[in-house]
Amino acid sequence: MGMKKLTPWTSWYVEWIDDGDASFKAANQLYAMEKTPYQEVFVVNLLTLGKALIIDGKVQSTLFDEFVYHESLVHPPLLAHGNPERVLILGGGEGATLREVLRYKTVKKAVMVDIDEKVVEFSKKYLQEWHHNSFFDKRAEVVIEDGRKYLENAGKSDEKFDAIVIDLVDPLAGSPAVKLYTREFYQLVKGALKEGGVMVTQATSPVLYQEMFATIHSTIKSVFKIARPYAVYMRSYNGLWGFVFGSEEKDPLQLNESEVERRIRELLVNPEDLRYYDGDAHIGMFKIPKNLKQALKKYTDISTDEKPKYLEI
Repeated sequence: MGMKKLTPWTSWYVEWIDDGDASFKAANQLYAMEKTPYQEVFVVNLLTLGKALIIDGKVQSTLFDEFVYHESLVHPPLLAHGNPERVLILGGGEGATLREVLRYKTVKKAVMVDIDEKVVEFSKKYLQEWHHNSFFDKRAEVVIEDGRKYLENAGKSDEKFDAIVIDLVDPLAGSPAVKLYTREFYQLVKGALKEGGVMVTQATSPVLYQEMFATIHSTIKSVFKIARPYAVYMRSYNGLWGFVFGSEEKDPLQLNESEVERRIRELLVNPEDLRYYDGDAHIGMFKIPKNLKQALKKYTDISTDEKPKYLEI
């Protein structure tokens, strides 16, 4: 993880961004650690960001702004859908994505699929501030399985979803996640959606990993009629963080500020509990600056199972 001990109470956590570029954060408490068959998991307290989940040396979320990430991931697609009843979450082991999905009055079933059972159990025990007991909601079902295999099996059955929320780790070189950002994978996602269904994925940093962000967008665009990139500022992730929405029919750009606010009031239990997302935030996150628009035009490669794109960090 790159923890260099400085004093009896402080250590440095070092997260490599690229060759010659790293982020240094001081940590003063280790709550728990676990080495699973798939990854190395830590919960620490970072001096500037509070309690933090770190997997394989990468900050996954912190109490400082996890709500920004999870609200931005979940609410644009679900509000664009307008009446989500069955939602599939791929990844999201800490339970915060599930927490946001279960805010919806309309949701009758939320299936969360994660490959690592130990991370789920670890999160239940140490990350209550994230999951808010969402794992134990009667509408929630947690499945321990590879997300792609789950979709392949769903494609052989009649199981369909109104929304699929993809909250996976980045497509790092050598990681099984690489095959969860390809055209073939998104075709499986499309096949598991009901008519009018929506999907969204985290899409890495549009600044730090501009080509990867653009590739995820172009890959989703090759599968869905509507593909919308968007981004929010994440202090925990050292800048902007990207997402890509996909659908055959629904379009979050068709929602103006007042319509977003109306749907929040109508669809969510305790809408006042949202800490980041509202109509104004919705409009702002889809306003991509000129340099990123140019990057989306420049990098148009499509990631495939045969030639997958990945991050070499």
